[in-house]
Amino acid sequence: MNRASRNLEHLVTNLDTCMALDRHGRLVSQNFPDLSPAPQLLILGCESGNVFGVRRDVPGEVVHRIVELVATEPPLFGPNSRPVHLDQYLDLLSGDMTAQLRTPNMVFLAPDRLTYSHEIHLVCSGTPEGDRLTGKIRVEGMPPELVGLGFSEIDDLWLPWCIAMNEEQPAAIGFTARLGDRGAEAGVMTVPELRRRGFGAAAVSGWLGHQDLRGKTLFYSTNRSNGASQQVAQKLGLKYLGSSFSIF
Repeated sequence: MNRASRNLEHLVTNLDTCMALDRHGRLVSQNFPDLSPAPQLLILGCESGNVFGVRRDVPGEVVHRIVELVATEPPLFGPNSRPVHLDQYLDLLSGDMTAQLRTPNMVFLAPDRLTYSHEIHLVCSGTPEGDRLTGKIRVEGMPPELVGLGFSEIDDLWLPWCIAMNEEQPAAIGFTARLGDRGAEAGVMTVPELRRRGFGAAAVSGWLGHQDLRGKTLFYSTNRSNGASQQVAQKLGLKYLGSSFSIF
């Protein structure tokens, strides 16, 4: 398989990873762990082409027109690319409420072998140290650093996860934002006062090497406007795969 075919296959895997699909390939919801609502239209683009999915409640005649339009889209590869038929998609998908384009994402692919050196202590789920940390949380409650990031209880730590420690306290967490049969996508959050010190990149590096993710294609996506998150991808040497556009 040549590189162009591989990249398109990676996009298909990313779609399957991020979205739950019905037997017809229509979008049902976003994938585990939270199964949040799916967009009406998701388009993913790389240098060799595009793939897309349409939510299952979109009327058939609208789907048919979207299929025709997507077929004529140039590859949506560049970090600043924009669908040429965006206005038409928005018009077609606007019903009782106006359809909206979320800020596009940049999609990165993890290499087969990650080479990222750091001296930050990591604690990963599914390890003895991770089990001790979760046991402590169950007894004492969530550390304030993680509460401040929006993790109020142990089930909010989506498995598998990896926490970068600042001495004895959590500084950043890499967690499973989306999980499919063939792939997984990372999420990362860092304690605000500890940002730009390498904790986020270290946490994601630990997540990428997690034993429970072996055999899966691993992705990292970030909003185009999130420069700090893009720096994490750069530090880790992740491959820029393409762009992701979601219309809700």
